[in-house]
Amino acid sequence: MRLRAQIVVDLNAGNYIEAAEHQSLLQEFLKGLQDRYPKASLTIRERRERRADAGAMIAEARHARL
Repeated sequence: MRLRAQIVVDLNAGNYIEAAEHQSLLQEFLKGLQDRYPKASLTIRERRERRADAGAMIAEARHARL
């Protein structure tokens, strides 16, 4: 049986320097995990805030396809 475990950490960074500091801390944490789970990896993605009208735009797009 294969399993995938995920740890989710949502962060706020005011700029790229703060983002790099968070990344560095997470990489240190990852090193500890890799001692026990050598294939452990870290992926960091930028998440942007949704526009207030994003839900309406999605609904319109779905309706247009019908």
